Amino acid sequence: MFFAPSSLRAGGFWSRALAEEIAQADAFILLAGERGVGNWQVLEYDEALDKRVKFPDFPVILVLLEGQTAPGLPFLRRLHWIITPDPSSEKDLARLFDAASGSSTRSGELWRYTSPYRGLAAMEEQDSDYFFGRERETVDALSALAAAADRLPVLLGNSGVGKSSLAQAGVLAALKRQAWPEGVDTVREWPHAFQESRRWLLPHAQARNRAAQGAGRIVSRHLAAWRDRSRASQAAEWLDRAVAR
Repeated sequence: MFFAPSSLRAGGFWSRALAEEIAQADAFILLAGERGVGNWQVLEYDEALDKRVKFPDFPVILVLLEGQTAPGLPFLRRLHWIITPDPSSEKDLARLFDAASGSSTRSGELWRYTSPYRGLAAMEEQDSDYFFGRERETVDALSALAAAADRLPVLLGNSGVGKSSLAQAGVLAALKRQAWPEGVDTVREWPHAFQESRRWLLPHAQARNRAAQGAGRIVSRHLAAWRDRSRASQAAEWLDRAVAR
């Protein structure tokens, strides 16, 4: 795995080192996101494509963020594509590893690259590919959200029944994909209220993370203050005992 900050020596001839790394690589993966690809990525792609001409089994793979326009690179249609709304999901990482393994391996054995079992931990958005059995409940929750924009639906249930998993791996993952869960027989169109859910969900997730971090800092300060008061109380009690003696 080539990672410039750790793989390149400070002050070294980095363009030559980059070309050498591509020449020695077992696979080349081009990730095209919202900003497309830059000039250096085009040169790297050309190097990888040249190697593929010499070695036809050399995998050159395009990972394209769903909804984005494919970069205008030569011979791109002849390569392996992975189109995904979340390149970091375990299912798509498994597809990527499977494609990068080359033509000498059997395809479709994605289970070899990940474990779908989460134990007692709640499933999150990135676990949605392994979240089964709650498709109808996910549809009901999404329908309730779409039908009552001025109301806040609440998930109620005993501890451990899967409320957090339903909210994260079910509802939030569907909003991120802008699609109903697979395996549900429904002819309904995606709700108009959620037409831009993929775009506005990321800022809300970032805000949620910042809020959680802020709450953690507040709790830490309160705990520190409580410990300080406890230590002060213990010191005062020790002094009282010492004076009494």
